[in-house]
Formats: sequence, structure tokens, C-alpha cells
Amino acid sequence: MLEAKWTKNPVGKSSLVNFNSKVASKSGFTRGLFISDSGYSEEALQTFSDGRKVRIILMTVQELAIIFEREINFKDAIYKKVRTFAERGEFYTNIMDL
Repeated sequence: MLEAKWTKNPVGKSSLVNFNSKVASKSGFTRGLFISDSGYSEEALQTFSDGRKVRIILMTVQELAIIFEREINFKDAIYKKVRTFAERGEFYTNIMDL
């Protein structure tokens, strides 16, 4: 599943919790990609560190621009983000850090 927000302020906790719940209500194989134009609040990023089951990964529009500008295969970029999530439990890692 995909959700994108173009807002003035960083995406907050409630948006991520709602999207994660939507994804969790689908098949156990379903995963979500949340894309934000303005980044994510610290509270939002800390939301899932309390042991909550996470079914989403995060990306910013700036990361999308890097992927397209550098002609990085989008599928490979998503795979790296998912792999990092699986290995380190980090549902948001900037593409530049992968």
C-alpha cells in the first residue's frame, strides 16, 4: 500500500499510526510505503519503538528525487529499505545511508 502526504509540517504520529493500522488490516503479506514531502516529526519516528508491530517503511520526496536523479532502480531502493528494516528494525533509514 502507498500513502503520500504533502504538508507544510513534518508528518506526525497519528498519520503513521493510522496508515500502519490500514496496512495491518490487510493480508499478513501486505506492507506499506509512506512518502512525505516535509519529513517526519521526532514523535512520529519514536512511535513504533514501543514494541508496536510495524508494517510500513518511510521515505521522503527528497529520497525519491535522489533515486530518480542518480538513476537508482526504484525496486532496488525499496528492497534495501525493507532489508534494513528486517535486519535492524529501522522503519526509516534515508536512502543515502543504505
